[in-house]
Amino acid sequence: MSDNACDCEVLFAVAAACVCVCVCVASPAPTISFRKRAGSLPVGRHRLQHEGTELLIVNVQPSDEGDYECEASNVAGRAQEIIQIDVQGIHTTL
Repeated sequence: MSDNACDCEVLFAVAAACVCVCVCVASPAPTISFRKRAGSLPVGRHRLQHEGTELLIVNVQPSDEGDYECEASNVAGRAQEIIQIDVQGIHTTL
């Protein structure tokens, strides 16, 4: 990660799994966190992997669309990366 935000767009099909990776090389080792900018992470369908550097979302749904933020921070400062998730597939309304 750099000191500036980096925008990425990722396309996923409905019911697929999504992995967002946050890579940051710093000393001391940073604390990594993920959040969804407009809402919360999918309840019961997300987990952090690989020492918190990967956000896994299973059974991707249309409601998962949006901007996700990865932040790495330590005593030297912080860096952010924005990942835009776009869900492709059949959107049905009951």
